[in-house]
Amino acid sequence: MKRSVKRAPGPALVSRGQAGSPGTQTPGVEPARPASGAGAWLEFALLEHRAPDGTHWDLLLEMPGRERLATWRLAANPAVAAGPIAAEPIQPHRRVYLEYEGPLSGGRGTVRRVDRGRYLLEKSEPDALIGRFAGERLAGRWRVGPWEGRSVMTPA
Repeated sequence: MKRSVKRAPGPALVSRGQAGSPGTQTPGVEPARPASGAGAWLEFALLEHRAPDGTHWDLLLEMPGRERLATWRLAANPAVAAGPIAAEPIQPHRRVYLEYEGPLSGGRGTVRRVDRGRYLLEKSEPDALIGRFAGERLAGRWRVGPWEGRSVMTPA
């Protein structure tokens, strides 16, 4: 069964956005939502971003106590790639990007949602986090942050 996707004109901001909406329930997982910190079930989205400079993937993570989504530009799709993936932290996005698919303003290309779901934030540090992802495609325990002198997303 195909889910309907909300489409709206691309957000007209210079910085790329972030989104907020009710989360997807993963079968068999009762998503408790503690107010903050590790142990919280939070929303994530993985977007394919076709930009003028090429295709990359945006990993958007809801974080406790933050209005905007922590965001990384990934060199490959973690749902299908093997091994560490280059993960550049970029400007936090607005919550609208948890739902949005379509063209982006300012000639920045288009985004298509590859996955969405919940992740359990197990550990959060200023420059890294570990989470257990429960999406339709992205699943398992992942770490995002510095590794061997570069910023990566890697199975934890």
